[in-house]
Amino acid sequence: MRKWMVASLMLLAGGFLPDAAVGQGDPEKRLLEAELLEVGKGELDSAMACYQELRADTSAPEAVRARALFGLARCERKRGQLAEAEKLLDELIRTYPGQADLVGTARSFLAELRTGKPADSAFDWIGALERNPEIQSRVFTLAMQLANPESDEGRLAKKQLLAIGRLAVPVLERVLAVSRDPFHRQQVAVILFQAGQLERLADIYGRAARIPDLRYFSFDDDILALIARLDSDGRNHLLAAARDLDADPRFVGDVNLICVLCGDLSDLAGKLASIEAASESIISIRSLHADGKEQLLAAAREIKVESHLAGHVNLIRVLCGDLSDLAEKLKSIEAINQQDSALNAIGEAVIADPSIPRELALRLRDPSCANSDKLRYIRILEDRVLDLLEHEELGELLGAFLGPVTSDRSTVTDLGERLLRRLEDTEDWDALAGILSRKEWRDWTNRYFVERYYRQPDGPPPPAGWARAFRKAADHDQLFNVARTRDVFLAELGDFLRNRQSEAPDFGVQLEVRTFDSWIPSPAYAATMASLLDVEDPITLSIALEGLAFAPRGVGPEVLDRLVALLASTEDLHLRELLLFTITRRFADRPETGPAVARAWADDHAKWAEVEIPRAYFTSPLAAAHQRGRIFIGYSYSVDEEATPPVEKQTMMRAAHRGGPVSKVQTRPFRPYDDPPIGWIFREVGQATLARLLPHVIEHAGTPSGRELLTVFNDHTFDAILGAVAIQYEGDDPRILGALVQCLQGSLEHSAQGLRILRHVATDPKAAPDDRSRAFGCGPSNDKLKWFDWPALLSQPDPVVEGFVDCLANEGGRSPKQRLDSICQASGASEGAILRAMLKSPYSSVRRVAIEWLFLPWPEARPILEKALADEDKEVKGQALRKLIALREAGTAPLLAQVLAAPEHAQLRESNMKAIVDAIIPQASPVFIPPLVKLLDDRNTMVRAEALRGLREIKRALEERQEWQRFVEEMKRSAPPHEEGARKE
Repeated sequence: MRKWMVASLMLLAGGFLPDAAVGQGDPEKRLLEAELLEVGKGELDSAMACYQELRADTSAPEAVRARALFGLARCERKRGQLAEAEKLLDELIRTYPGQADLVGTARSFLAELRTGKPADSAFDWIGALERNPEIQSRVFTLAMQLANPESDEGRLAKKQLLAIGRLAVPVLERVLAVSRDPFHRQQVAVILFQAGQLERLADIYGRAARIPDLRYFSFDDDILALIARLDSDGRNHLLAAARDLDADPRFVGDVNLICVLCGDLSDLAGKLASIEAASESIISIRSLHADGKEQLLAAAREIKVESHLAGHVNLIRVLCGDLSDLAEKLKSIEAINQQDSALNAIGEAVIADPSIPRELALRLRDPSCANSDKLRYIRILEDRVLDLLEHEELGELLGAFLGPVTSDRSTVTDLGERLLRRLEDTEDWDALAGILSRKEWRDWTNRYFVERYYRQPDGPPPPAGWARAFRKAADHDQLFNVARTRDVFLAELGDFLRNRQSEAPDFGVQLEVRTFDSWIPSPAYAATMASLLDVEDPITLSIALEGLAFAPRGVGPEVLDRLVALLASTEDLHLRELLLFTITRRFADRPETGPAVARAWADDHAKWAEVEIPRAYFTSPLAAAHQRGRIFIGYSYSVDEEATPPVEKQTMMRAAHRGGPVSKVQTRPFRPYDDPPIGWIFREVGQATLARLLPHVIEHAGTPSGRELLTVFNDHTFDAILGAVAIQYEGDDPRILGALVQCLQGSLEHSAQGLRILRHVATDPKAAPDDRSRAFGCGPSNDKLKWFDWPALLSQPDPVVEGFVDCLANEGGRSPKQRLDSICQASGASEGAILRAMLKSPYSSVRRVAIEWLFLPWPEARPILEKALADEDKEVKGQALRKLIALREAGTAPLLAQVLAAPEHAQLRESNMKAIVDAIIPQASPVFIPPLVKLLDDRNTMVRAEALRGLREIKRALEERQEWQRFVEEMKRSAPPHEEGARKE
């Protein structure tokens, strides 16, 4: 009992008081802390340090310092320093005679030390602690917290009060006497009951307690442990209290359970009925002694088992040692309210019996047994389950748990892991395949495989037999995924892919691969894929090509010949795209294959030009592929709904982005392809690879398909990169140079070599006119004007002259005068020379530009316009006339009169008659009168009207001029002589 009280104080010191800092500054609290450190925790050094501080603290009350001195003496005695303890007690008696009670206790303690016997047989220092006001206050606080027993504070208070034990009893008795809350009284009574006051049973279960419907007291382990500790007298005392109890009807089951545990087995069937009705478990009979269990078993055997009591009766029989026909007993035990605890208790009690595992295995095999009960049996049996059940039986059992989410999935997966390890150790791959073949088992089997062989960097290599199991279970995705990183599976994978069409026709159509972009096939993997190039299956070939595309140098360039041969022989457009990708991707590591790769591109592009309707896109098994392993095949193409004749076909439209396929199937007419949908190849192989391949592609630019191919390369790359590579071409083949200009254009003007190509093409008469015009248009404005003798070039029948002049005429941000000046500065010729040369050009568009560039006023304008008015092109003549009208000079009168008089200008007159008349009226020259008079008889009424208007205006101007001349003459005649002389002077 003394040790139990010390343990209670230890809990009090550790859990009830705050940290040591709380007591600082308060001598009473510091003293209480020191006493609890000494008595509760046994930390004598810490307690003595506190006692010493209080002993020396002159500001502390005398009672506190006296008790601190007494505490020091007590600690020294515990340490075995009896002489030191006597000195301290003597000091206490001498120094504090006013502390009569404490001095009396010290004298008794001193006498005990000196004689070895206590001076007072009733001396009880624990009792002194019971009377400590601080401890009483703490116990009262905890007791009041029991009023809300479900709160965190209430649950903690219950545990602490149970630990305090006897120290708490006086306070709890007073609380029980004054509390009017039935919940509170019940909880306080429970604590007192467990502290040894068995008569408090009436306060827990009696009718007078008037406990409401909700209650918080049950037979937990603490109550059962208390009953188990009682000796026969204690059990008889408790049994008497239970029999004398006027129990509340709601608690009859609890009281009967106490009676049974105390040895009252009369009317056991009736007691069990009430216990079962109270939803309590009978498993507490485990706490009975051996004789009690024998008596209980004998009583249970006398009970005629009824259906609603069968589980409890059978549980008593099993727990008391009757293991006969256990499988049948378990069926009824599984149905009782507390079957979880009951079955666990059975496992703890009887599993040592060698016959028990066999009986439990029978229940595991029984389909009527609930999964929750089977889980308990699995936990009881542990590894023995593997020996008791066949692999198929165990697999079936685990599969039942893997469908729904179980409450104890860890138990299932642990057992599954042990099963798989055994199958591996025994190399029973057929059994493993049987487990993998069931969908509900496959996930956790694959998870085991990944966790063991992939998640552990230094883990063991997977056995090759797994590949056989994956294949036999038709888990081809997993076989393919693991073989990509584990060479031990390659033999099985290669054989499977070779027979894919017959073994797994659906595999690979929508392939799902779990690999990272950094995946690099091993040399063994690439060699296996190379061995499959003779297979005709497009799916297998596509998988092999993906492996070869990312293979390292370990697989030599000899595979290129086989790939090129496949490219030439297959009609499947999707497969040809994959072949082109593989060939180009491998070129990145094998630059010596550049010529062959470029030839493959050129030949395949020529074949695309022959495709009218890409039926292979819809009939190929690869048509639905959006991603082939690491290769993202995002392609899109358009159709022409106005195509004739329309061809009805289901077309699949795919969006080329990495977010996944966005597809829609529709029936619509479409036309032949203009551009093959191979943009994804350029995206996947990257700019650097294309730049290294370009010089070899350039060699094929002399053919029409090669030129188109070069354009395709340009459309999917950066001009600056390709330009930097292409200008390295040193040859002078005009077709190749022209193709470079066509594809690269603006990129060439940024380097001297690029300018050389542009000038060579622009000035080469053998080059195609379009290429020459394109090269001239790409050239820098200041440089390209120096490439030619412009007066000579502009007057020659060179077909590129029109393109050159058109390019110059359309340069933005410059006036015609500025353009003409640029040519003059570059060639050293005058403006007149350039314009006259342009008027000699056989191309009317050049002559028109010459008149457009003619700027006014300019001394040489009239002769140039006179020549232009004689041009055979009506637009040239019209532009010249408009320039002539805009000139507005007196010297233009003869040319305008010629336009009015000459028959060949009839159409020009009709189109511009009003403008001509408006221009000649200000001049009022008599030279216009004859042609205008003649035009009064013109067949065009508008011409006649304008001619009459012009004559009238000219007549009026001439008459007005004559009047002014007469006026001036009259003024001269009438002027006085001196004014006339002054005017002369």
